[in-house]
Parts: sequence; C-alpha cells; structure tokens
Amino acid sequence: MAGAGRAAAGAGRRRGWKRGDNEKVGNQRSADRLRGRIGAAIFERVAGPQGPTRRRRIAQAGGERWFAEDRPVRQVQGDSSMFVGGISALLLQSLHPLAMAAVAQHSDYRGDPWGRLQRTSYFLAVTTFGQAADAEEAIARVKAVHRHVTGTAPDGRPYAASDPHLLTWVHIAEADSFLRAHTRFGAHPLDQAGRDGYVADMAQIGLKLGVPDPPRTEAELAERIGQYLAELTATAEARDAARFLLVNPPLPAIVRAPYGVLAAAAVSLLPGWARRPLHLPRLPVTEAVVVRPAGRAMVQAIRWATSAPPADSETPEVPEVPARLDVRRERAGPVRGSRHLSPRPNEEWLTTMDAASPEKPMLTVALDVPSAYILADQAAIIQDLQFVMDGCKRLLAELAKPGEERDQLLPLAIWTSAVVAYTRCFSKGKRFGLTTEDVQKLPLHGAVMKFHKWILEERNKMTAHSANPFEIAKVAAALTPAEQDKRRVEGIVIYATSHIVIDDVGVQQLGGLASELAKQTAEKAQEQQDVVLKDAQQLNIDNLYKLPPLRTWPPTPDADDDTQVDSDAGDKASA
Repeated sequence: MAGAGRAAAGAGRRRGWKRGDNEKVGNQRSADRLRGRIGAAIFERVAGPQGPTRRRRIAQAGGERWFAEDRPVRQVQGDSSMFVGGISALLLQSLHPLAMAAVAQHSDYRGDPWGRLQRTSYFLAVTTFGQAADAEEAIARVKAVHRHVTGTAPDGRPYAASDPHLLTWVHIAEADSFLRAHTRFGAHPLDQAGRDGYVADMAQIGLKLGVPDPPRTEAELAERIGQYLAELTATAEARDAARFLLVNPPLPAIVRAPYGVLAAAAVSLLPGWARRPLHLPRLPVTEAVVVRPAGRAMVQAIRWATSAPPADSETPEVPEVPARLDVRRERAGPVRGSRHLSPRPNEEWLTTMDAASPEKPMLTVALDVPSAYILADQAAIIQDLQFVMDGCKRLLAELAKPGEERDQLLPLAIWTSAVVAYTRCFSKGKRFGLTTEDVQKLPLHGAVMKFHKWILEERNKMTAHSANPFEIAKVAAALTPAEQDKRRVEGIVIYATSHIVIDDVGVQQLGGLASELAKQTAEKAQEQQDVVLKDAQQLNIDNLYKLPPLRTWPPTPDADDDTQVDSDAGDKASA
C-alpha cells in the first residue's frame, strides 16, 4: 500500500500535481502508519517482547522444515481466525476434568495469561513454520515440562500431563477448534481434501508430542472426539476458567468490546454438548444474524492490521552480536591521535594524545576533574556492555551444542552475569549511567523498550528473594493410590524449577542491544576525551609532575608490575 502511494506521487509529478492529490497521499500514509501501529501492538501482545526476533529467525533460518509452504497447516495456523480458534480450544479442552485439573494446579493462567499465550503462540509458530531443529527443541521443552505436571484432581483421580490419553484429548480438541474457526472465519476456507490434509499435518506434531495414533482425516477427528464424550463434564474449575476467558479477561476497557466479539465467535463454534456444561447459551438466530458476521468482520480487521508492514519499516532490526566493539571512530577535520589500547589483561584504556607527541614512554597521573568523572563512567559502561556482548557470544555457542553435550551450569551462570552487567549500566546513584532515553534513541525496530524493561525485571528476579516461594518450588503431598482402602499421605515431595528461561533468541537480542548502546556510549566518550584533554591542559603543569605516576605510556615491555603505582594509592590532579 505504501508502495502504491509512492508510485502515485511519481505519476503526479509527471502529469502536474493537483492540490487534492497531496492530501490523499498524506492521508494514505497516515492510515498506513496507523495500520502498522495497530498490527505491531497486536503482535507484541501475542508474541511478547522477543516476538520480532523470533519471527525474523523463523522467516530467515535456512534448513529443513516440517511442512512445505503449500501445506494446509500453514494456511490455517497463519490465518487470523486462530484468535477465535484459540479461545474455543481452551473452552473445549477444559471439559476434561483431569486436563482442567492439571491446568488449574500447574498453570499460572490467571497470574500470567499473556506469558502463557506468548509461549503457546511461539510453539505453534515454530512447529508450523520454523526450522526442523527449532521445532524439535520446542517439542522437547514441552515434553520436559509435561513430565513434572502430575497430581490429583478434585474427584481424587490422579493425572499426568504426559498421559497419552490426556495428550490425545488436548490434541484433538485443539485441531478441531482451529479447523472449525478457519472453516467459518478464515480468509480462504479449505475444501475437504485440504481439511483432511490439515488433520494429517497436525498428526505429525501430535506424534512428536507423544499422542499415540492421532487422527489423520476430518472424519477420524470427529470420531475420536465422540469417544471422549462420556468422560467430559464441566467442573467448578472449568466454569471458573470460562468466566475468566469470556467475562473477566485481563484486558483494558478500550479493547474489551473487540475481544468480546472474538469470544462470542469462539462460543459459536462449540457444539451444544460442550456449551451446556459450561452454562453457555445457544442462540441460533442471534449467532447467525449478529455473532458470526461480527466475528468475520473482527477477524478481517485483525488480518488487515497484522498483514501491514511494521510501522517503522525503515528502522534496522537488532543487529548480530559483534565479536568485539571497536570504539575508534572517524571524525572530520584535524583529529588527535585516538587509540584503543590494553596495557594489561582485563584493562582497556581509551587514550587521547596530541598527534605531535613523540611515541616514547610518558608518565601518566590521575585526573580529578568533573569531566574526567564523566569519561570514567562512560568507560565503565562500555566495559560492562562489552562483557555482555562477549557473554552472549559465548552463550550462543553453548546453546548451539546438543543437549547431552551442553554444560547445565554454564549457560545459567553466563546469562545471569550478562543480565546483571547490562542492568548495572542503568543503576541509579551518584554515577551518571545510562537512562531509558538512551534506549529510546537507538536506531532499532521492534519492541526494544519492552525487551529492555523485561531484562530489568529479570535482574530483579535474580537478585531478590521471591515474595512467593511457590514461583520457585512446589511442595506436594505424595498420596497412596486412590483405589486403596486406606488413603493416606506417604510423604512430601518438592518440585524445584528455575524461573530463569534462556533461549538463543533472547540472548541474541540482549547482545545486539548491548552492542548498539556500547556504540552510542563510545561516540560520546570520544567527544568527552577532547573535553577532558582541554581541562587537563588548563591545570598547573608543575603540580601535575609532582603527582605519583600511575604508569608509563606506552608501557615498557620489561616494566616491573611492582613499580606501577595503583591509582588509589596516589593523589589525583584536581582543578
């Protein structure tokens, strides 16, 4: 659409520009920007702060994928009708008491509904469109979580998320809901062969998750759902979840009306046997005349918004993590000799010397002037950000290893250190530090501020004891089998899990963000060096030579470290 506007502008210049044409193009561009912002907001809410990077990785990664571009699963799960299908699937899945008990007791769908949505959306995206290796990793992650989801339902029956029977129910309820939504609200509904192909595609994912013999045609799908009808009922937990989804969603007032249209459309997909236990009405005339047309219009509106290019499409994405930061910059006009030197391991110095200065050892003394404090702070920030970049590079290499070869402690240690080093650059206090404005000024596209704030929150989790210990560990009672005459508590079991999640997408984004901030700070440091040099040249030269030396510069190769005076041991040159 923006391209059409540019073409029209060129034609107008050739023919003779009319007054109204300029207004039309301006209005069109405004509409495009609004469309892009709405689409970006929807995408950010569904995909989370890591969404742009994950989308780019899925789109650009090479290698084998599970499904070709013409497969029905791509058409269905790439369509905006999934917004309706997702709500309908949750309602349908809740009708199995054991599945609902597992969700109620182990899922934080009330406390973190958007986090759960974002994890689910990434799983669907990577298994449908992503590289085979990434899809396999997502499957392995879900299966690992399932192994720890066990318990007892309110009716006394034990459950396990890895139970093939429960896995099958969740799978078929999801496939049926997605297919119904696409058939009714999709842009290009599938024919019978396409619908059968979709069920067959979903069967491949189901098999990977542990579903035994999943259905492979639409008829088999309907038959398999029929086999579960005797087990389905609406528990108090299921009705509570339905109220949360349909009546009290965690949404601001301004978007509740559009969401209500989607929710009503999702309910309209449910058969009567699924609505009655959940106390959901069946109003055929209202649904045919109002709900379904409104649902199609809302899905089309979402499709229109999310198919637009990003609002700031000319802004570059977060870059790759560089190996090292080069702080040297070209400047116009006479330039003083600026070098990036390392006199000792783990020490990096930015030096500015007069270009006419001889290349021979010189004394250095500490400066205690306000401009030097600013420069020292900038150097400390660059050092921290460089550590973040180096850590992210090392972490990406570690995450690329097969699971059995990966060190279990090292990724967590590196990630924690990198997050702490990054957030230290924004610490408040007497130091100058970075601010959120520095992040906002970066030439980056996507939810950069959202990701930045998420990193700050991660640091808080790492450095503070959790106010809710159950976020870190679950304490459970081990019960004897329900069928035994004497039921009792046999013991206590503690399930401890790390609340820190590490993936290569987040690591890549943190490293890229640190890289851009380091470049920005380095440019300021280069300018600040000239300020400090001018201030130093205004000091009493005789007093400077009376100060204890820090080091010789450049350092002599045979210099004895013991003769080097530490900066904290001597006086500093003060204004």
